[in-house]
Amino acid sequence: MKLRDNLVRQRVDIMYSVRCTLKSLGIALPKPSMASFAKRAREFLSKKDGEVLSMIEPSLKVLAEMARQIKELDRAVVDLCERYPATTILRGIAGSSLKQVSPQTLV
Repeated sequence: MKLRDNLVRQRVDIMYSVRCTLKSLGIALPKPSMASFAKRAREFLSKKDGEVLSMIEPSLKVLAEMARQIKELDRAVVDLCERYPATTILRGIAGSSLKQVSPQTLV
């Protein structure tokens, strides 16, 4: 659970770093979701400025990999919840579903 939290925090830090770098170059990215940031930034920059894209690409690759890892950890939490009936109470809260149970809720 802590690993996922750390990955999310690091992903946010890298996203802010990319945004600040681009802002200093006069480029403002649209605000996509965190999970699709790398993909959307890549699409936006490929149309706008290929040189800047090549400069930012290493960070975008890291962000894409982090998003993949976070999804895997989310799936592991869901699988874990399904194995333990006690989590049924948490999953039964109005407006929530199994996929909405965050790792922090389970700690």
